[in-house]
Amino acid sequence: MAKLVLIDGNSIAFRAFYALPPLTDRKGRYTHVPYGFSLMLFHLLERGKPDFFAVAFDAGVPVFRQEAYEAYKATRERAPEEFKEQLFTVRELLDAFGIRWLELPGFEADDLIGTLAKEARTRSLDVDILSSDRDLLQLLEPSVRVGLTRKGVTEIEWYDEGRFREEYGFPPSSLPDYKGLAGDASDNIPGVPGIGDKTARKLLAAYTTLEGLYAHLDEISPKLREKLAAHREQAFMSRSLATIRRDLELNLNLEDLRYPGFSPSAVRSFLREYAFQSLLQRLPDLARVAGRSEEGRVVRGDIAPSAEGAPSGAGEVVQGELWETLASPEADEGSSAVGEAGEEEPADGGSVAEAAVPYADPILGAVPWERLVSWREVPVTRVGDSGIRDFLAALRPGGAFFLAWDPPAGGKRRPYAFAYADERGAWAVSPEFLPRLAEAPEFRAFLVDPAVSKVTYDLKGAHRFALGAWEDVLRGSLDDHLLAMYLLDPTRDAYPPQLAASAFGGVDVPADEEFYGKGAKFRRPPWTDEGHFLGALAYGLYRATAHLRSELEEKGLYALYRDLEVPLSAVLARMEHVGVRVDRDVLLRLKEEFGRRLAELEEEIYALAGVRFNLNSPKQLADVLFHKLGLPPVKKTKTGYSTDAETLEKLAGAHEVVPKLLDYRMLMKLQSTYVDGLLAEIGPDGKVHTTFNQAQTATGRLSSNEPNLQNIPIRLEEGRRLRLAFVPSEPGWRILSADYSQIELRVLAHFSRDPALLEAFTHDQDIHRRTAMDLFGVSEDQVTPEMRRAAKTVNFGIIYGISDYGLSQQLGIPRKEAAAFIERYFAAYPGVKRYLDEAVERARRDGYVTTLFGRRRYLPEIRDRNFARRSFAERTAMNTPIQGTAADIIKRAMLRVDERLAAEGLRARLLLQVHDELVFEFPAEEEPRLVELVRDAMEGAADLAVPLKVDIHTGANWYEAKA
Repeated sequence: MAKLVLIDGNSIAFRAFYALPPLTDRKGRYTHVPYGFSLMLFHLLERGKPDFFAVAFDAGVPVFRQEAYEAYKATRERAPEEFKEQLFTVRELLDAFGIRWLELPGFEADDLIGTLAKEARTRSLDVDILSSDRDLLQLLEPSVRVGLTRKGVTEIEWYDEGRFREEYGFPPSSLPDYKGLAGDASDNIPGVPGIGDKTARKLLAAYTTLEGLYAHLDEISPKLREKLAAHREQAFMSRSLATIRRDLELNLNLEDLRYPGFSPSAVRSFLREYAFQSLLQRLPDLARVAGRSEEGRVVRGDIAPSAEGAPSGAGEVVQGELWETLASPEADEGSSAVGEAGEEEPADGGSVAEAAVPYADPILGAVPWERLVSWREVPVTRVGDSGIRDFLAALRPGGAFFLAWDPPAGGKRRPYAFAYADERGAWAVSPEFLPRLAEAPEFRAFLVDPAVSKVTYDLKGAHRFALGAWEDVLRGSLDDHLLAMYLLDPTRDAYPPQLAASAFGGVDVPADEEFYGKGAKFRRPPWTDEGHFLGALAYGLYRATAHLRSELEEKGLYALYRDLEVPLSAVLARMEHVGVRVDRDVLLRLKEEFGRRLAELEEEIYALAGVRFNLNSPKQLADVLFHKLGLPPVKKTKTGYSTDAETLEKLAGAHEVVPKLLDYRMLMKLQSTYVDGLLAEIGPDGKVHTTFNQAQTATGRLSSNEPNLQNIPIRLEEGRRLRLAFVPSEPGWRILSADYSQIELRVLAHFSRDPALLEAFTHDQDIHRRTAMDLFGVSEDQVTPEMRRAAKTVNFGIIYGISDYGLSQQLGIPRKEAAAFIERYFAAYPGVKRYLDEAVERARRDGYVTTLFGRRRYLPEIRDRNFARRSFAERTAMNTPIQGTAADIIKRAMLRVDERLAAEGLRARLLLQVHDELVFEFPAEEEPRLVELVRDAMEGAADLAVPLKVDIHTGANWYEAKA
């Protein structure tokens, strides 16, 4: 028999919101609700595709039940903004899956589900209803099942009529009568005072309905009869509130809900956008069960938000909108124009054939060329042994080069091949001849001669090549299209050279994944093809130069590009090349110490638990905690009760074994992730050479990887001791740490010009203590460490647009108390409130925000009708100017320090940049000069309305320098 699946959208979303830990993506958007909803959809569809499918939502406006009883659901806390914004992402998810979603103002999702279930029964369809709300059990019929989620979103407990009767003792249709008697605290349905669950069940088992009960009141005991008689009207009113409507007039029929399956490409696009990597891996298998041809159509819910941001539908279900999936045209490959230097005449002019379609980008703009050039039409000369001299002679100022790496992306890379291009065409030097090229004085002169201008992609990588070959960096007028594209739109996930080649150079070059393959399918094509590919990339980079520079100038970004980002790439390259020495013996001692303490903790845990078990097995741990020790479960996963860190922290006071387990977990992570991880990264020179990512974060901050030195834990002493291993690379040298003090709050003071903030920083007051005085209404000597910690959370939370819900979660306090803290904060610092509001308005007006030095971040979502995207953009508009300005300041400080070190001839070296901290190694005798130099360079990196302050310490290792 055909089946209709109906999902209670709000109910499942709420379950995901509270069952899963808060998750955010790299753009700062909350994602745990759509992730949980995705898990549930995968769970359902992996078991088979339904014939009909729909998801019902509450419309977010008052419902008819509130007109009948004003206090209906009045005791419920309003939904957190973090929840509401994710509902719109859930609707995007359903659009991607091609599942119809419905809502009807004035009614709840239950009423739509009840009406559709009744209609389905007239069509002899089986119906499966999925919710976490037991109210829907009243819809149970012979061919209607209701699945209730348990602790998570994928563990579903299915009810049919028989199971309901067995559990409740009366038929499903009497569930509203039960609510009429016992009431429902969650919906604020009063019921009959004095009648609880047990009595209500007993009465309905005997009389089935309220009518049957009141027809036999004389059979009831006097005391209970008195309660029933006194509250008869309230009982029937309560039943009415609890009764799901099944007679709504919907502007659709069941055929509109027919489900042909989903478009794999649409779902893949959604999962990639929100970085649900584990589900991407499961998608191919799911597509075989419930996918459909890409030629089909997708049904999409289409509804406009009201002025308040809540959906509105003018009293009827809005009809779905259909669109077709269009195949993108393939570029005409054309004929090859490859020559072999020394065997055929190099291409030296002529016109390039134009083909394909122009490129367009929502932020970077449209390609400035009428037509794209197919990459196979670019004249490329492959440089063989006999052609090296001719190639060197062909190098010109202003030409563009592309340095290929092996592997092309990720991992510890090595230079692989070299391509060069100018207006005449392109040349490609194969891996076989790259070493000979590096030995040629003419080639070195081209790269490091300050009189020769050049263009490339990934200038930092080119500096690393020059450092490795000649202990030098590139000089002259330099352009880096990677940095240029990053500044034009810093929110992209990646900036491949193909983007510059096509968007600004008008050359259509295939993506690396398309040309080389990905993962296990990676392969290097024959050099005849790869050389042409690399040459075409260089040619596209050359053609892009003028247009990229024009875009940077037009948007006021060129000075930031020329004076900060481009010169900084050389500083970062030197830091990567020099590396930082890590004492293997220190790490081994920590490994031994942590291992010994782990063994002790194991025995202590076994003694407290009264049983030996595998501490690293969540299943065995859950069995010990929740069955043997009888601790209350906090949440449930598809495999059992959760034992994650969040759960254990909530249980910390329930049993003395739990703190020991938390200590064990912490030490195990330190040992496996950091001690073992760092040991694996130490090179033959005894150093780790991290990679600083200059074009990765949306705010302009640097990040690092392989290893990620910015994530070394510092909150606990055990984590801080990892810094003992970071030592100077030469005898008699020391480590210096210079850390900006509260730089983001100082930037906030500059932007907001709030008098209280300005005064606090101008007079070097403890800003967290001062804020605590305002929040708690106490004098300075009454501020406790706990008060100061709470004030610190509020101070930094405000910068990130924290809500009362978010603050309540961080501080572990009720939302009302958190809301009061925020209100008191803005009362104490009204200039901050004014600045944050104005920042959002400016972003709404301009479509972007800027830092003090002109760095832009576009926020197209600031005018979005989608509440989730709009809310994220508003928080970003508040935070990015502050965080981005702090990032610009420390970058400016790095340049100032680098220039001063060279000018004064100091041997000290800048090793690391970690958040707001710079780390140096230096000869001991240079300490007085270095401290003065670094303080002056960092504190003078920006002219703010309040002074910048830098805390500087030195020591024999990084740990001592941070003490």
